[in-house]
Amino acid sequence: ECISTLVGHTDSVKSVALGRVDDNKAIVFSGSLDHSVLAWEYSFDDESYRLMYECKGHKGPVESIATDSTGNYIASAAADGIVRVWTSSEPTEDESLEEEPKKKKKKTVNSRKIKTKSLELEGHVGAVNAVTFNTTNSNIVYTGGWDHSIRSWDVEQQVNLVTKNCEKVVLGVDYSSRAQLLATGHADNTIRLWDLKSDDGTNVKLTLRGHSAWVSSVSWSKTSEHMLCSGSYDSTVRVWDIRSSKEPLYTMDSAENKEKVLSVYWDNEKILSGGEEKKLRIYQAKV
Repeated sequence: ECISTLVGHTDSVKSVALGRVDDNKAIVFSGSLDHSVLAWEYSFDDESYRLMYECKGHKGPVESIATDSTGNYIASAAADGIVRVWTSSEPTEDESLEEEPKKKKKKTVNSRKIKTKSLELEGHVGAVNAVTFNTTNSNIVYTGGWDHSIRSWDVEQQVNLVTKNCEKVVLGVDYSSRAQLLATGHADNTIRLWDLKSDDGTNVKLTLRGHSAWVSSVSWSKTSEHMLCSGSYDSTVRVWDIRSSKEPLYTMDSAENKEKVLSVYWDNEKILSGGEEKKLRIYQAKV
């Protein structure tokens, strides 16, 4: 049952992430092809929502967003090749863009506040497709892009710490603090697992094969360092145990007419998937 529809973007929404959630409200973030990230507050009490602010600064479509484990930060990756990290606190007034003359301050759409202050992580060549935080250290962010690279960043110092290169475009990333491995989905239909502490620039710890089309999304189990799931343009969701990597444990056909799976998320005992078929599928997934 859909309990609310949040309306505010002017183009397709590419990525969503949850911020802080309590008994009364949930903070939700969305990234869009309209170049913006929007922050929303949803009230469980009266099922109302308000648009808190717009993060403005990307010069291309926002491909992926992520929140850190504390709910204090949002990271956004975009087609402009830039990754930005924002605080999640609501600004008390508009933050003006540097290139905008202060005299010509535009009225905000629907009274939305504008947030422009962010830390900029620059180094990818071409679009950045995916971003995720280290789940135990909010100062570390991982990204992947069209330049075939996976990168880790020190947010505070705005420094590219490690760059791992592979042969194919990176479409999805997810980090497991339990396994201390980064999983990535690729345009050669594979999933790669990376040990970012390794000094070898091309070191892949494990490659998982089984999908017959691009792997668009990967998500680790929150309760096991051995389990992850993947979604693919081959219209399947697959569950993997990295201890036995020759084939997936389970394969779920996620679409009736072979529509692409665009996103998966492993939430404790459930796996959620969505894609071209315009449905949210929920699978039971006890580890």
